[in-house]
This record gives sequence, C-alpha cells and structure tokens, in this order.
Amino acid sequence: KLGATQIEKHLRGLKEDGSDVIGVYPLFPDGSCRFLVFDFDNHDRGAEGHDYANIDDNWISEVNALREIGKENGIPMLVERSRSGKGAHVWFFFDAAISASLARRFGFSLLDKGAESVNMTSFRFYDRMLQAQDYIEDGGLGNLIALPLQGQALKNGNSAFVDENWNAYPNQWHALQSVSKLSQTKIEELLMEWNISSA
Repeated sequence: KLGATQIEKHLRGLKEDGSDVIGVYPLFPDGSCRFLVFDFDNHDRGAEGHDYANIDDNWISEVNALREIGKENGIPMLVERSRSGKGAHVWFFFDAAISASLARRFGFSLLDKGAESVNMTSFRFYDRMLQAQDYIEDGGLGNLIALPLQGQALKNGNSAFVDENWNAYPNQWHALQSVSKLSQTKIEELLMEWNISSA
C-alpha cells in the first residue's frame, strides 16, 4: 500500500534518476476499475533506456485526433505529457467502478470508431490500454501505470496534464479535480450508438 511518505516523494521528485516514481494497479480484485488510460509512449525494445520516448513528434497528431473524437462524442479526458516529454497518456475517469471488460470494450470501440470519424486508418502510435486485461488471474496484480505529477519531470513541464496547445495547466490539481467523469450509462449509450454490444 502507498503511504503519505511515498506519495510526497513522488510529488516532490527529489531523485534525479526518477527512482521515487510511484504507480498504481488500476484493476480491482473483482474485475472493476475507476479509470482507463491510453498509452502513446514508445515501448519498443530498448526504449526503456530513454524513458519510453517516441523518436519523433508524429504521435502528437494522433493524440490531438483523439481529443477531437472526445469533443464530438461528449467524452471527457485528460492528456498527460509523459515524463520523457516525448509521449502521452490519455486518461478517462469513471464516476463509479465499472467492469474492466466494459471499460476496455469502450476503449477499443473509441479507437476504432473514432479513427473512422477523423479519417484515420488506425492509431499508429497508440501502444496499449491500461488496464490491459478484463480480470486478475491467480491473485495477480494486473498492469502497473506510473502516476502523473512526478516532481522531477514536472520541472520540465512533463508528467503534467496539458491543454489543447500542449501547455501544462497552471493549476494541475484544478485540472484533475474539474475533469468530468464518465458514467456507465454514457458508455453503454455510446456503444449502442456505435452498434457494439455492452455485454
């Protein structure tokens, strides 16, 4: 379990090597979750040596397209520039715990239908969705995701929530607290609209 000391170390970011970064396992033991994240970082072999940085800036247009998809469909999201500054996490928050299978079905559908709506064949730089499974097997923990607002990276405007111009919000806590949360009803309505079963 995370304690106040670990959280403070993460937020203050006193270690230049980032060894005080903390993360969470978003999947609860009952197969539910409270958020979903799209990862637009580079997870090619060896990329961990460069904090999973993408090698160019083409990923930015894909994240911008995803923002546009969200606007068109009334889907609130927060974009976090990664610690490297060369990638992003796109966060969707739910107003209550929902099944991970429903959350993931929504995520995949959003990518598929959304790509069609902005005339993209696919999201080439999208790497993975977290959580990455519908349920936990044999007492496992699922997939870990690093938390945003890590102090060391924030000094360079990274690990920060950013606006549509890719500027870090001046008040990160306000940005986080004010983002709307998706309801299960809204997700099910969208899946129905997209002719995708929510079951």
